Amino acid sequence: MNLEEPLWRVLKENRLRLELSQKESANKRSLIAHIYLTFHIKSFQMTVLPSGLLAFFPLFQ
Repeated sequence: MNLEEPLWRVLKENRLRLELSQKESANKRSLIAHIYLTFHIKSFQMTVLPSGLLAFFPLFQ
C-alpha cells in the first residue's frame, strides 16, 4: 500500500481548491470595482457634466 499517492492527491486537490477560491475572490473584487466605478461615472455624468456644459454653452440654459 502506497501512502504517498493519496497524500499527493489530497495536496493537489487542496491546491486546486485554493486556486479556485482565489480566482473567485478576485472575480468578486473586480465585479465590485466595476459596479463602484460605473455608479460613480454615472453620477459624475449626471451632476458635473450637465452643469459644465451649461457653463460653456449658455445657449442650453
